[in-house]
Amino acid sequence: MKTRRNPWEDVAAYPHIGRAAEVALVKGLRMLLVGPNARTAPVVAHLRQMGVDAHSLPPCPDGNYGDPVLPCKDSPSEVAKYQRRIAAFPADIKVEVPRLDTQQIIQFLRGEARYEPEQAVLARVARARELAFENGTRLTATAEPLLRAAIQQLHLDLSQVRSVIRTAVAVMRLAGKDSIGPVELAEAIQYAPRQSP
Repeated sequence: MKTRRNPWEDVAAYPHIGRAAEVALVKGLRMLLVGPNARTAPVVAHLRQMGVDAHSLPPCPDGNYGDPVLPCKDSPSEVAKYQRRIAAFPADIKVEVPRLDTQQIIQFLRGEARYEPEQAVLARVARARELAFENGTRLTATAEPLLRAAIQQLHLDLSQVRSVIRTAVAVMRLAGKDSIGPVELAEAIQYAPRQSP
């Protein structure tokens, strides 16, 4: 089994977190990881070393809400109250940190896990930062209906919409485009913190 540990593995074990970190780095966006502290602490620590403004909160007071293995001991009202706290956290990007399955853990321990090297991610971020875009970045005609639907269905307020647009600009830059299309907007919307009912 592999004994020498690469801190990037803490991030790379979760490809969706690596991608969110890449987007956050392009525009200096604030990122919130939601998961038990034992799971999120090493990820947040490495993201901060990379320059990401990363923070973490557990999904509920005991940290087990949504865990497929460990039961949550909090009452539904405690969970709902805590979920509102998460929704109110000022972050541009919010991602869940799920439990890794047995096979993923064994692959990492054996050194068999396949993931993109950190240097490749940072090089792509550097290229995206160098791209010069006008301040008036615009949505394509096909992206605007998606934004309207997201505002209505997710009950996004103006601040949240601005955050989605900032995130979409970062995704757009990574793609080397000069306007925000539906693909870039959809990725940004998935990172948006949600309001609790």
